[in-house]
Amino acid sequence: QFLFAIGCCVLFFITIGNIFSAFVSWYSVRFSFETGANISSRLLKFYLEQPYLYFLTKNTSDLQKKILSDVTRIISCVMTPFLILFNRIIFSLSVFIGLLVIEPRVAIYTAVSLGVLYVAIYALTRNYLYSKGKWSAHYDSLKYKYLSEIFVNIKQIKLYGSEENFI
Repeated sequence: QFLFAIGCCVLFFITIGNIFSAFVSWYSVRFSFETGANISSRLLKFYLEQPYLYFLTKNTSDLQKKILSDVTRIISCVMTPFLILFNRIIFSLSVFIGLLVIEPRVAIYTAVSLGVLYVAIYALTRNYLYSKGKWSAHYDSLKYKYLSEIFVNIKQIKLYGSEENFI
């Protein structure tokens, strides 16, 4: 009967933890997308407030890319993962503190082991991920530029029947 009571308590705490985790994840994603919409709107407002001469020296496909793609990339690849990481760190710290109270030696050993593992993974992947991010941003910029140029010149493309050159 004692084991049954302990099992019910554990199940209760796991359920509460999962509900809290789901709520925090939902709120983090919601906050991220609201922030992305806000940043995009402010960026568009900034561009619209510029004089016409500003647009003569800028490639409008780059401006479009900044509003649509770069903001989305920052939100989905930086802000949302950071918020999720922050939430998991808070959860892990609470588990660590609980474990520290119950079994200090195991808590310290586990924290040091996970810390060393994290530093090793970070050191091994940092440069690779940075270079892939730069590569992705470069080719994303080219994609917007070429698409913009195609649609600006669609009349000439159709007139000369050169659609196959752009596919």
